[in-house]
Amino acid sequence: MSDVKAQLIGVAIAELPAIVEWIRGQFARRNPESVQPTSEEVIAAFTAACASSLAKDAAWLAEHPEE
Repeated sequence: MSDVKAQLIGVAIAELPAIVEWIRGQFARRNPESVQPTSEEVIAAFTAACASSLAKDAAWLAEHPEE
């Protein structure tokens, strides 16, 4: 793993509680009458979104190796 990637992962882990609370706050503000997601649900959705984004990036890079 590259040093930059390791540093980014470290920052993400350190900031995850703040990210989760921000997402929950945004959801509560936009959907106050809805059942609010738990921290675990937010983490699962955030993780899935990141994995999907990384997979799309990897696929694009595989299709465009010289760019």
